[in-house]
Amino acid sequence: MFTWKRLGLSSASFAFAVALVLAVPSTSFAHDPMFPKLGFHFRLGLGGDLEGHTGSAAAQRHAMDPSFGGGVELEVPVTTHFSLGGAFEAYGWTVAGASDRYGVSLDFLFMPRFRIPFGDHPWHAEVYLGIPIGPTLSLPHEQFAVAVGAGPFSQGFGVTGGGRLGVRLNAGDVVGFFVDVGPMFQYVSFQSRSGGSSFDAWNYQFVLRVGASFGLGA
Repeated sequence: MFTWKRLGLSSASFAFAVALVLAVPSTSFAHDPMFPKLGFHFRLGLGGDLEGHTGSAAAQRHAMDPSFGGGVELEVPVTTHFSLGGAFEAYGWTVAGASDRYGVSLDFLFMPRFRIPFGDHPWHAEVYLGIPIGPTLSLPHEQFAVAVGAGPFSQGFGVTGGGRLGVRLNAGDVVGFFVDVGPMFQYVSFQSRSGGSSFDAWNYQFVLRVGASFGLGA
C-alpha cells in the first residue's frame, strides 16, 4: 500500500546514498572515460499495489502482477561523479483480477545519475544512483476497467519517479554491462470514454533492470 511514510523513507534513503557518493573520491577516473553512453535494458517490475478512485468515490486497492518490458537510455557524463541523461521505457502491466490481460505504459524519463568509478583498466566499474522522473502515457487493457469496477477507459496521463541503485562493469571503453534495482512510484489519471469522471491511480513496484551500454565516440 502506498503511503507518504513509505515515500519519505525512500527519499531519505536516496539522500543518504547521494551524500555517500559525493563523499567518496574516485580512484580511477583515468579509466572512466567521459564518453556519452547509449544503453539498452530489460525491465522487470515485481510486487506493489495500485490504489485508485473515480471522482469522490472511496479508494480501492489492487495488487500489481509482475510487469515486463525494456528501454533505451542516453547518459552524458558531466563530472567524475555526476551525469545527466534521458530514458524511454515501454512495459506491459496488469493488476490482480484482470485475467493476465496487460495494459502498456510508455515512460519518458529525465535521469540525473551520481556515480563512483573504481577498478582498473580494462575491466573498470562503477556504482551509481539514478533518480528518474518524467511523464508517462498509459494504455489500459479493457479488462482493467472490469477489475476496478469502473470505466471503460481510454488512455491515461501521469508522472513516474523513483530511484535506481546499481553497478556497471565496463569492458574497456566501448561496452559495459549493468544491473540496477529500485522503487518506481507512478500517478496516472485514466480518462473515461463515456465522458464521466476519470480514474485516478497511484501505484508502485520494485523494478529490476539488466542491460548493456555502449560508449559513443570511444
